[in-house]
Amino acid sequence: MDTHNTWRITRLISLYKEKSTVFNKRTRNLFICAILKVAQWALDNSTEIPSLDSFRKKLRETINEFIIGALDYFNNGLKMINAYLLIL
Repeated sequence: MDTHNTWRITRLISLYKEKSTVFNKRTRNLFICAILKVAQWALDNSTEIPSLDSFRKKLRETINEFIIGALDYFNNGLKMINAYLLIL
């Protein structure tokens, strides 16, 4: 295991968690979930610990996936509400 990259990633995770206080509670929770998901991917990778750039790229991808999922959830909810209103 690459202890240098492991240390760098754990330090970056700590830094991101510290700086996440600028977000409102919901955004912060989403951000922390994304960090934890990517941290698990990075540190459970038994063959090679990713670089910081790879970690950041994966974090951006994960956040984008979360946002797309939230938007889909929201849009489906709006469709259900609109369909319900048509029935009334």
